[in-house]
Amino acid sequence: MLVLERDLEHVHALLPGWVIMAADPPGTLRHWIEGETLPERTRDIWCRPSTSGVWRFQLMVIRTEGDRWIFPRDSRITGEIAELSDVREGIPIIAPEFQLLYKSRVPHRSKDANDLRMIPRLSQRRQAWLRERVELLYPDSPALALLQN
Repeated sequence: MLVLERDLEHVHALLPGWVIMAADPPGTLRHWIEGETLPERTRDIWCRPSTSGVWRFQLMVIRTEGDRWIFPRDSRITGEIAELSDVREGIPIIAPEFQLLYKSRVPHRSKDANDLRMIPRLSQRRQAWLRERVELLYPDSPALALLQN
């Protein structure tokens, strides 16, 4: 799930009693205290209902300026906030091309490689958007071979 950086103040109120952890790079989880301003480098928040429960979801923190989002890995990549999400069968989801941009980085995990296999199912418009950004950020990415078709 995505959360805009400007909306972080609402996370604790929406999840009372939950364990909410900030993922500080390079991969350290720590309790995120209500009211604490997260450092800019912290881009992931992990949430679960109790200390012994399984993680239920991850929030990806997205920085914004006005009505535009800024890609955390490279500020040259930006777009309208409305482009970040899509609705499938009535369920709001992260726009697939945005999620696949994260997964296109080299080297990638096997689960990312499996997700990249979905590229041919994207519309031509979504593939064009993804191709342009992968070429800019990750010119050696195996995702480009899937985007050439």
